[in-house]
Amino acid sequence: MSYQQTKKRKVGDENRSFDEKWKLDYFFTLVKDKAVCLLCSDSVSLLKEYNVKRHYETKHETNYKNIQSQMQKDQLNQLEKSLKQQ
Repeated sequence: MSYQQTKKRKVGDENRSFDEKWKLDYFFTLVKDKAVCLLCSDSVSLLKEYNVKRHYETKHETNYKNIQSQMQKDQLNQLEKSLKQQ
């Protein structure tokens, strides 16, 4: 009998990338290959929509769900500028 070696999955091999729609939907941006929340400056462990969405829903949704689209874009731009200044 011969045993097959199973190849372990690595996160780096999955080629995950930041989706630009997460900026407007969840107030996240990409900083040095990490997704960073523009509202609280927290980062999520993996670039997965589930992680980004869960962070937004648990911490910020109650405060930001009623913002209209143009106001949301304006606030997003303002938060990105303040992050770049840091």
